[in-house]
Amino acid sequence: ENLPVDRDTLDLRMKNLYAEPDADATGKLQVMTIYAAKGLQFDTVILPGLNRSPAGDKARLLHWFELAAEEKIVISPMRNTAEKEQQKKSGDLIKFITGIEKQRQCLEDGRLLYVATTRAIHSLYLFAAIRPNAEGKIKATSRSLMGRLWPAIQEKQTPLIQSAVRNSLPAETETPALNLPPDYRRLSADWQLPDAPEPVQRVKAEHADAQDYIEFSWAGEAARLTGNLVHRLLQLIGEQGLDLWEASGGISKHSNWCRQQLAREGVQEEKADAIISRAVEAIENCLASKQGRWILAKHEDAHCEYAITAVLEKVREGESRSRGWPGSPGTGRAAGLGHSRPINLILDRTFVDNGTRWIIDYKTSSHSGGDLEGFLKNEAERYREQLERYRKAVAISETRPIRIALYFPLLDRFCKLTPG
Repeated sequence: ENLPVDRDTLDLRMKNLYAEPDADATGKLQVMTIYAAKGLQFDTVILPGLNRSPAGDKARLLHWFELAAEEKIVISPMRNTAEKEQQKKSGDLIKFITGIEKQRQCLEDGRLLYVATTRAIHSLYLFAAIRPNAEGKIKATSRSLMGRLWPAIQEKQTPLIQSAVRNSLPAETETPALNLPPDYRRLSADWQLPDAPEPVQRVKAEHADAQDYIEFSWAGEAARLTGNLVHRLLQLIGEQGLDLWEASGGISKHSNWCRQQLAREGVQEEKADAIISRAVEAIENCLASKQGRWILAKHEDAHCEYAITAVLEKVREGESRSRGWPGSPGTGRAAGLGHSRPINLILDRTFVDNGTRWIIDYKTSSHSGGDLEGFLKNEAERYREQLERYRKAVAISETRPIRIALYFPLLDRFCKLTPG
């Protein structure tokens, strides 16, 4: 359309081209192109639609390709009808060029299929819809990725497809179809649409993630990735239990797992080694500590990375009251809360010990200078508002005492925060 479009309309159209990310996604399932998966590995890989033919090339003004090992180019412009008839006798350069391009594309498809199938560590699932052609023969589309695999699997797959086709055919019946007369039902002449119900007021929950940026903005990307990896490892230990974790080999048996987690973030080799080394130090400090083992031990109503949603309504300056729904899915950590809006929170570790609910937040901060106690005191005040929000959200559904604390695995320090 050659019509003038204002900026707001254009921005709205561009926004509608993209889907909002799923805030509740766990990362266990990733959908990506084969090209995007290069260099990564996954426990299970699913490749759908392998019998679909890729989009064909559109008409070109110029057809060309480079000669291998020579600094020369074979080129041919678009032809008209008269040139087509003449080239039938003298030779068609465009057909020659497109033939070479098809051979190259066939080789590229083979390399692409190799990349896709070698991303799997344990399980690989290939899906392709193949039907008999007009002659009753079963064969994969030659231009598809399955066409590259078909010669190796057709002997086994052909009888299976034939059996599936026979079973899917409708059973023949000798009962003639009943020609029932149409039954018309009409509305009365005075019928009117009922009044529409009142609209549902749905408020989108905010995701509390600002503190992550506060914690890692000064330290850089490596510190953020280290913190994420330590959180994931502590979650694994808490969910598996200390005995099972240590019986299965502990952190030394999870080196490859750590590398896979970092590879998904595009981090490999020396940078990954440095992050893993830092995370291993944090986990070893935690497990060598009586306090760290108490945090990860089996407790009543224990949870790791526990998601809750709550609404904190401001009554007057300095006060708030809460209502919410513990256990609702959500993401993020701590952030500023809008008035009368739900907020999604995640508690790193929570459990009940001797009748008291503990809410513990992991912090992967390190301190190499003096005055460690002063540093820990500053960190406690820095994250007090965040932990108080967690406490108020959990207190919605509990009457038992609730304690909040910070744990620094790299420092092996446990800081209890007093309420208020």
